[in-house]
Amino acid sequence: GFSGIIYGLFGFLLLSSFYGKSYFLGKEIGLKSDFEVHKMSKTICFIGLIFSFLPGVSLLGHISGFIAGCFLFLI
Repeated sequence: GFSGIIYGLFGFLLLSSFYGKSYFLGKEIGLKSDFEVHKMSKTICFIGLIFSFLPGVSLLGHISGFIAGCFLFLI
């Protein structure tokens, strides 16, 4: 559901905060690398991954959203 989209956002933010990103889909966005944001995003993703192992929560959906966000970073 919607949590997969949130994980996609966190995947994009995690890589953007580590490497920085100047353009996204041809538009200038000017994201710079930031260690504090990277550390915070990594912590939130780790807590979310632990939460994904609870019954009734889709681990595959969360991981798929995260990978999709990482692929979006490459665009």
